Amino acid sequence: RFSDVVAFLALYRPGPLKGGVVDEFIRKRHGKGGEIVYPHPKLEPILKETYGFFIYQEQVMLTANVLAGYTMAMADSLRKAMGKKKMEVMEKHRKIFVDGAVEMGVDAKVAADIFVTMENFAAYGFNKSHSAAYAVVTYQTAWLKTHYRPEYMAALLTSVMSNIEKVSFFIAECSQSGLEVLRPDVNESMAEFTVVPAGIRWGMAAVRNVGRGAVDCLVAARETEGPFQDLADLCARVDLRQVNKKVLEGLIKAGAMDGFGETRATLLANMDCCLDHGQRVQKEAQSGQFGLFDEGDLGHTTFADVCKLREKEFDKRVLLDMEKEMLGIYLSDSPLSEYREILTRYSTHRIADLGALGGGVSVAVAGMVTSVRKIMTRFKTQMAFLQLEDFSGTTEVTLRPQAYEKFSHLCADGAIVVVRGLTEVRQTRQAPDEEEDEETPAEEVKLTADEMFSVEKLASNVSDSRTSTDLDSRYRGLNIRVQLFQGDSLSRLRDILLRHRGAREVFLHLESPQGTTVLHLPETFGVEDDPHLMDEVEELLGRETVWVN
Repeated sequence: RFSDVVAFLALYRPGPLKGGVVDEFIRKRHGKGGEIVYPHPKLEPILKETYGFFIYQEQVMLTANVLAGYTMAMADSLRKAMGKKKMEVMEKHRKIFVDGAVEMGVDAKVAADIFVTMENFAAYGFNKSHSAAYAVVTYQTAWLKTHYRPEYMAALLTSVMSNIEKVSFFIAECSQSGLEVLRPDVNESMAEFTVVPAGIRWGMAAVRNVGRGAVDCLVAARETEGPFQDLADLCARVDLRQVNKKVLEGLIKAGAMDGFGETRATLLANMDCCLDHGQRVQKEAQSGQFGLFDEGDLGHTTFADVCKLREKEFDKRVLLDMEKEMLGIYLSDSPLSEYREILTRYSTHRIADLGALGGGVSVAVAGMVTSVRKIMTRFKTQMAFLQLEDFSGTTEVTLRPQAYEKFSHLCADGAIVVVRGLTEVRQTRQAPDEEEDEETPAEEVKLTADEMFSVEKLASNVSDSRTSTDLDSRYRGLNIRVQLFQGDSLSRLRDILLRHRGAREVFLHLESPQGTTVLHLPETFGVEDDPHLMDEVEELLGRETVWVN
């Protein structure tokens, strides 16, 4: 129902989430949690759509009108007092509300209790008209995302081009849904992100050092005379005051000229030669003069004619670093890719998921350190702040002095690590809502590290545990590999095993960064020979986590 979307948008905010209102609302929405109880029979028409809960400020206004005889102007004054948390005004309204309700035949204690309920609601109350407007946009975007996903995601990426963290987040979402975001290409890219048959093409204006003027120049030349054949052809056809050396370097490093069939190392090495060639072609074209033997064909000189050096391609890590330098993210691949299985095995959450957890949650997050900032505390001890990046986004990790002393050797740019620690909510400031007079605090979830582990150590542990336990004759039966800190996986695994009781013995291979411990489970957890059991375990823990010796 559309009304559910309206309610969920009003509820999905810190106040309701912390107060437990959301969980109660969901239970009632699904017919659980007992009968819906209204504070007073007259409030049923007002609170029925929200299952007996005050969710919207308009419900407070109607309650004051129906129960205490408020005019709508007075009710709006009460709404504003609650919205801006003006307690002195609220106190004045308390007496007016209770007295008015008594006059209308409501018990004084019931009226006072209802006012307290509305007062508590002030901590999270939201304007229904705002929520309904957001719900319309939510429905529209959900429809577009479902039926026109490439077009929607391309427009979304264009809208956040200047915010690389958001670009990274949405590209990860594209990847999860099987929609590929392709590197920029001088023969196909426009200024913004565009839809092409193979996916979404990166916009050239989102390449570092490439301005709109340069992009317009490239697109105009391409549309007038057709695709560029090579770097020499490109330099001969574009305005080199706009498409200068810095622009060409950015495009080459970003992979936008990979379609020419030359290595990026060769393109960079011959860039100056091609620029000189282009300037000469354009100068002679403007003067109408060509050499005696040019036969008017100087503009059709190929890259092979101009090229002075052939260079072997850079190694993969250098290419990826160039891509990151120009695009702000690793697009075609990531240094993390070769360790994906290991990192997934030892992490409990993606970085993009941390924001929904709140503070004080124990997590393990895997990624690459992209920057390190060290500071000296007032006690003359060192601590550090790291930027950690995974496939979904970036977060800040704090290493307090004790943790930094133990793990400083892992605090280096490019280090690939798993960090275990607690989430921490930090307050930032955001612009005021139109209903508010002042800035309101926003929350950002960071991570405080307790332990760090290098990917090399983890890979060694996995290799050792596989060779020493997977085929060990001591573990004849069903073997299951599970991470010791893998959220609620153990309790969910227990339920699966109990649903498939039988005579086969079960061995748990509990993996942690310190190594693997094998537990022989009691007979109570013996299982039947059922392929569905193995499917369920793999669905919970991942592929290659269950086998039979």
